[in-house]
Amino acid sequence: MAEKKKFSYDDAVSQIQQIVERLESQDMPSGFDGMIADVQKALKLIEQCRGCITEAESKLNEISGR
Repeated sequence: MAEKKKFSYDDAVSQIQQIVERLESQDMPSGFDGMIADVQKALKLIEQCRGCITEAESKLNEISGR
């Protein structure tokens, strides 16, 4: 059974930036369907990043006694 890769905020941000660059340059060799897939992937990554930020904020509040 394959081991699930641990989420990396930095890797996710990098992937989002690459997707945005492709969309802005309109360099979509896979056409419209590829663009839709990229947007869906970016939205999923953004959602994961938000969760990571929320978790970090909770930990920092816990540490600071808030």
